[in-house]
This record gives sequence, C-alpha cells and structure tokens, in this order.
Amino acid sequence: MSEKLKEAEKHMKAGHKALKTNPLAFKFKPDHGGAAIEFTQAATAFQAAGNPDSCIEAWRLAAQMREHDSDFFLAGRALEAVGTLYEKEKRNPAAAIPEWRKASQFFRLCGKDDIAVKLWLKMAEHSASPAVSKPDDADALYSECIEVYETAEQFHYAAEVYRTYINFLAKQRRLEKLTKTIKEYMKLLKKLKQTNHLAKMTLSLVVLFLAQDNQVAADDALSDGIADDTHFLGTPEFEQGSLAVEAYKGGDDEALKKTVAAQTFAFLPVEIAKIARGLKIESADFPGRGPSGAKKERTTGGAASAPGRGGAGGLFDIPAEYRKKKEEKREDPAGA
Repeated sequence: MSEKLKEAEKHMKAGHKALKTNPLAFKFKPDHGGAAIEFTQAATAFQAAGNPDSCIEAWRLAAQMREHDSDFFLAGRALEAVGTLYEKEKRNPAAAIPEWRKASQFFRLCGKDDIAVKLWLKMAEHSASPAVSKPDDADALYSECIEVYETAEQFHYAAEVYRTYINFLAKQRRLEKLTKTIKEYMKLLKKLKQTNHLAKMTLSLVVLFLAQDNQVAADDALSDGIADDTHFLGTPEFEQGSLAVEAYKGGDDEALKKTVAAQTFAFLPVEIAKIARGLKIESADFPGRGPSGAKKERTTGGAASAPGRGGAGGLFDIPAEYRKKKEEKREDPAGA
C-alpha cells in the first residue's frame, strides 16, 4: 500500500470517528465539521494515490457533512469535484451531470449563481454531446443560464451564452426555436448597441427563412434590419442577404449558390453558415421558372443585378422595397 493510500485510509477512519459520540469523554454530538475536514483530506490523498472510486466516496461523505452544517458552498464544491472525477477519470459525463446539478443547487442556495451557471453550461455541453444525447436537457439548461444572466443584468455574459445556444439549436436543425431565439438575442444586441452582431443575426434570419421556403419572412427580416438601424443598408450582410433573396425569388439556383459562397456567410455562426451553404432550389416549377423549368427574365431591378459596393456609385443598388423603407426612415426623424 502506497504512503498516500495509507494517509487516505487514516483520514477516513478519523472522519468516521468524529461522527461517533462518547458520553464518557463528554462528547454528546457528532462533529460533522471535523468529519468533513477529514473526508476532504482523504479525498485529496485518494486522488493523489490514483484511486478515483475511493476519492468519489470521500468527496460524497464530505458533501453530506457540509450539507448537515448548512455550509452549502463547500457542499457544492465537494459534489462539483465528484462530477469532475466522473467526467475526467471515469470518462462518464452522464454520471457527472446529476452531481453537478445538485452542486449547482447548493451554489444557488448560498448566492453563487455565477458558479452555478458555469456548471449548467458544462452540463448543457455534455447533454448535447453524442455520449449523453439529451438535447432537450441542454435546451432547458441554456435557457436557464440566459435567464439568470439577464435577471442579474449581466448582459454581456448572456450574449455569450446566446451564441453557444444558437449554434446548438442550428446543429439540431430546430429552425423554429432557433428563429425565435435569434430574435430574442437581437433584442439584447440592440440594448448592447452591438450593430455588427445585429447585422449578422439579420442575415442569419434570412438564411433560416429561405431554408424554410419563406420568402416573405426573409424580405421582412431585411426590412426590419433597416428599421432597427439605417446603417444596415451599407453592410455586406444587407447586400448578400438581398442578393440571396432575389436569387431565391427568381429560382436562380446558380446565383444563389454563388451568393452563399461569399465570405460574409462564412462569418455567421458555424452551424448557420452550414445551412446557408446547403440552400438550393430544387423544384422545376419553382416560382420564377417557366413550365419547362427555364428561368424567366427578371422584370425588376435589384441587388442581384446591381454592381458591388465598390462600384461607381460607392453603394450597391437597393431593391425598391428596401429603398422605400429607407425613405420612410428619413421622413420620420423620431424613428431614425
């Protein structure tokens, strides 16, 4: 038996002894605090000795002692350590999640919401992984993290979680929930005045609506982007978004494919960029095509037929419906 293992066993015995009463020695109550210290030292020694099973047992006993004394912070730390052992040493993240869940409850009881949220994010990551495969649990955890951060008015942290959550929903192809989540995220971005991210999310909405064959909603997303910020008209996101919508309306699969290959789409969240690259027009009877499947000539101008932003005019041509929206904003100083 190694020295560390002997040390660990010694502390375990001392911990159990601390829980015993001895009226002859005037010890009428168990010493839960002393036992917790001994079990914690035993856990540390077991880990050093390379014995994860005994280490888990010792940490659990330490957590029970801390909970008995209402020391919820240290109880949470002990169960957090149990979860980490399951994750790292036992390679069993599914077993780690219940330990972290209880640890997070202890952290919330003692007002340490920030630590609890970090555990939720780890739980969500593992729940979404193939090893655990519980996407509904991950969904609920991400939502809870955002709610806690927004309630605490820690909006920048909430924005970070939103970005992870959006990629998760996109990877799951939960397009309806994803669309709703992006709109909620955009409200936060407006509050933070992060116009660059706002433009990317507007283009993301265009991609998602086209992926659902909803041209009207894609148009509306661009119009709403202008209404939220007139500077959106001069962004690559507006240019490429309007080109994609025009190509889709015209049933021009080649133009759509060329458009979504632009670097602007590569800057979107990873999973949404993949959805963009997968956009295509398959039906020969798609609106904008004749009975034989040949493309009809366009009767109106638009961004797809206009020069690029670096052309003679300095700005690509704006489709009529968006130009009208811009003029309305100019005439309404209160909305500008």
